[in-house]
Amino acid sequence: MRIGLMLSFLYFYLLGATFNGVILPALKQLTLAGLALLVLFWLFSHYALRWRWYLPPLGLSVSFWILAITLSFITNTEYARRIAIGIWFVAIYIGIWHLLSDVIANRLIKRDFLLHSMLLTGVIVLLFGWMQWLFAILENGEFVRPVSLLGNVNALGAFLVPLIPLSLEYAKNAHLRFIRYTFALYAILTIGLLAFTFSRGAWLGGVIAIGLWLILPNIGKVRLKQFWGNLSPPRRALWFLAGMVVTIAIIVGGIIFIRSFEQSGRGVDRRLPIYRSAVEQFLEQPLTGQGLFTFGAGLLEDWSIPPNQPHAHAHSFPLNVAAELGILGLLALGVTVWQLLHLLRQRFPQLTAQEQRISLSVVAGLSGFTVHHLVDMPAMMPAIALIGIVLVLYLATSQQPTQLRQKPLQLLQPAIIVLFWGVLLISGWWSSEQYRQYILILSAATRSDNYSTAAQKLQSVIDADPSMAIYQMQQAFLYGMAAVNSPQYVDDAIVAYEKFLQLEPNHAVSWANLAALYKQAGRNIEALSAIERALELAPQSKLFQRNLMAYQAERDDIVFYEPSTLWVEDYPVGVSFSRFQYLREAIGRQYLPQVGNPNSSNE
Repeated sequence: MRIGLMLSFLYFYLLGATFNGVILPALKQLTLAGLALLVLFWLFSHYALRWRWYLPPLGLSVSFWILAITLSFITNTEYARRIAIGIWFVAIYIGIWHLLSDVIANRLIKRDFLLHSMLLTGVIVLLFGWMQWLFAILENGEFVRPVSLLGNVNALGAFLVPLIPLSLEYAKNAHLRFIRYTFALYAILTIGLLAFTFSRGAWLGGVIAIGLWLILPNIGKVRLKQFWGNLSPPRRALWFLAGMVVTIAIIVGGIIFIRSFEQSGRGVDRRLPIYRSAVEQFLEQPLTGQGLFTFGAGLLEDWSIPPNQPHAHAHSFPLNVAAELGILGLLALGVTVWQLLHLLRQRFPQLTAQEQRISLSVVAGLSGFTVHHLVDMPAMMPAIALIGIVLVLYLATSQQPTQLRQKPLQLLQPAIIVLFWGVLLISGWWSSEQYRQYILILSAATRSDNYSTAAQKLQSVIDADPSMAIYQMQQAFLYGMAAVNSPQYVDDAIVAYEKFLQLEPNHAVSWANLAALYKQAGRNIEALSAIERALELAPQSKLFQRNLMAYQAERDDIVFYEPSTLWVEDYPVGVSFSRFQYLREAIGRQYLPQVGNPNSSNE
């Protein structure tokens, strides 16, 4: 099972738990199948090897999270389907937490296995990341921000930050010179790739991680003096030179960091409205929040989208928790931090000197990872969430785990685990199968331009999962496309958009599409009302302003554009909205042709 676990880590980190693994139907089903196989092997090992059942670490914290999420779900049933997506992923994380802690408690693997899996995966991540950067320089003479296999610069940065203190620690304490130099090279390559991501949150995290790695083992002036006094003059010179290099690097990095806010699209003004929306959503429902995975829906009401991009999270983990889970979620977060620190304080003196050094490097990496998540939230990607789980589990796992001694619980726990994983995997497979059918229908529609048939076929997917809003939105869009040349489908498109907007009433683009369909159907008063609603939600949209004036003047010449321009790319809010709000793909457009050409409005 050790080999299976290592291969599982590699697959999840590099593919299965990335956004590609979540979004692509074939990969998603492969991941579910692999996860099911891993759980079966775990349960089989339990009985074949007569393992004992142990209580997972941080049980109190997990209980608080479950309570906060449950109460938030009960008080926000209008977004039940969206919240269910978030609950499913959190349940998977809890299940993986229990599985890993159990195999460690039963001594199938040691805690260090978790760190080794990260470092081994890091080799592949570094290889692809540096290849992306070098090939772009050599082939095109262009500088690119590498994403490696993770597909996102911030996610790559979050992955790299904890690797830095770990590799430095292994380099520092390796007995063989070859191993020492190998880990030193590993650390240098990791720091270099992190620098080229230009992820400012990851930079902050990296500085914190390196700083704590240097400081934590040498807290206190006496130890620092002893360390410096024991060094030979050549080594003192090397440390002094290293200090100068680090100081220069920090100064240069600080200048680049500050000037990066002057770049288009990366200024402070891009984050402050998102943070403000998180605070406002928290204040609207402070006790239980708006519901897990609902921040993106609230942002649609608080920010002009378009022209601004939608976001599924608050770009700050504490603010996201406050907005979605309220005070109860913040309490769960506080209990988790307190319980972890309490465990560390109790268990740290019991560790060997080597274990203490490794634990401090993990603390440094986790601290950098946490600082990054104060100003961004790359853990939205499951692969990065898994990194956080591994770091916390390493620190929370005890060498003497608490055995489950109550006989009734010993008998019930296997049944509960089978039920828990059974519900998760079956529901995940069912949802992914509906999603696979949905993707096949959309693909056929874009190849054949037979939009009405595709819209009709989508009805079976909608009937199976009626509260999944993205399916409703895409059916409405397909009927709207069919209505361009076949007006008999206008009413079907209108009905479909009205159903979608009952589920997602703050989606401005769909209000604009609905307004155009009302206009096409000759329902001018309703068209005017719908475009006013779109402009109320997205007051900065020049396209909506233009269409409002056209509808008020009852002008028809400005509304349609030629079918030959149907697939001109417009502002990609539609794709981003579906991919990150529902973890589902959509047709690569957002506006119906009836709305007018969005490119003429610079959106």
